[in-house]
Amino acid sequence: MKLKFAMVGGALGSFMGPVHRIAATLDGQAELVAGSFSRKAEKNRAAAEAWHVDPDRVYEDYRELLAAEADNLDYVVICTPNNTHVEIATAAIEAGLAVSSDKPLGIGSAECDEPASLVDSRAVPFMVTHNYSGYPMIKEARAMRAAGDLGDIHRIVVEMPQGWIQGIITLSGEEPALWRMDPAVVGPSLATADVGTHALHLAEHVTGLTAIAVDADASYLLSTSPLENDINILLRFDNDAAGILTVSEFATGDRNPFRIRVYGTKAGIEWVQETPEYLIVKEPGGNERRLFRGHSPDAESAKWSRIPMGHPEGYLEAFANLYGEFHRAVRAWRGGAPIVGGNRGYDYPGVAEGVRGLRFVEAVLANLAGTDKWTEF
Repeated sequence: MKLKFAMVGGALGSFMGPVHRIAATLDGQAELVAGSFSRKAEKNRAAAEAWHVDPDRVYEDYRELLAAEADNLDYVVICTPNNTHVEIATAAIEAGLAVSSDKPLGIGSAECDEPASLVDSRAVPFMVTHNYSGYPMIKEARAMRAAGDLGDIHRIVVEMPQGWIQGIITLSGEEPALWRMDPAVVGPSLATADVGTHALHLAEHVTGLTAIAVDADASYLLSTSPLENDINILLRFDNDAAGILTVSEFATGDRNPFRIRVYGTKAGIEWVQETPEYLIVKEPGGNERRLFRGHSPDAESAKWSRIPMGHPEGYLEAFANLYGEFHRAVRAWRGGAPIVGGNRGYDYPGVAEGVRGLRFVEAVLANLAGTDKWTEF
């Protein structure tokens, strides 16, 4: 039988709501059966109609949804603004449901103590959708590192430049005032929380290393928001490797060319989201070779692919890879197996990764406000 899920937030017109719905249902493992898609009644009804959800199973808010539907669901998908993630996740776990939450997990690490404790005590599946880790060639890169093909890693560079804010200003002639720029809604950070957490997660996911300290420099380019929107961060990892993390929402003309480069004593690797089908391997003599997705039946990327090589896969399929693992965990949990830490034994980001992202944000903000070169976290 298909798993049954409900969505909170994510109505038509939002970015992440439709993405979650498509990714969760792509493999035919789960079905959207209920929701509270928007606080606005008209948008709520429109989403239900577009996605063929019974209008009698659409609710004004998540409390009504959980009260009426908890016994009919396996999990809840949270696609709301940052300041509501924790309260909805906590209520869903207490109602006996697994949770998939958009990132960041909340607006501060301290508020996550209760849901993190519930995840542990109830051994419930919990996913935070750092979806870029689902790309087959990112899995290939991680497998190469684990096999020792890169040698000892000494340098990591990860970039996530976006130009959408500058694009709005240039086209409209005005600075935008959106909920993503409001600290009451998103918390004390814009760029670091919004895209920097993705960049950190990918760096640690691929390398297996843990960042332990940051040295940050930020720009505040909006008069309509007090939050940083362009930031460059030096990282120090637990093996003493050096790192650079740079993210922006003012990189004029850039769409989202997410890029990671990892350099070891044997080889370097490079992956760019705009060309996700291959991984560049850099040899010590300066030569390069390209590994394409599914380049051999035994390749790690082949295990995470849906269609034959030469037929491009992309963002939605990577997102669906996370949901595929999450669905395996939910089925095991429904069968009585405890899911330690929300994800242990399954290859998707869990509550610990969500909390870690928030601690990273807090370390960056502390570094920006302080005088010491390095801030540990």
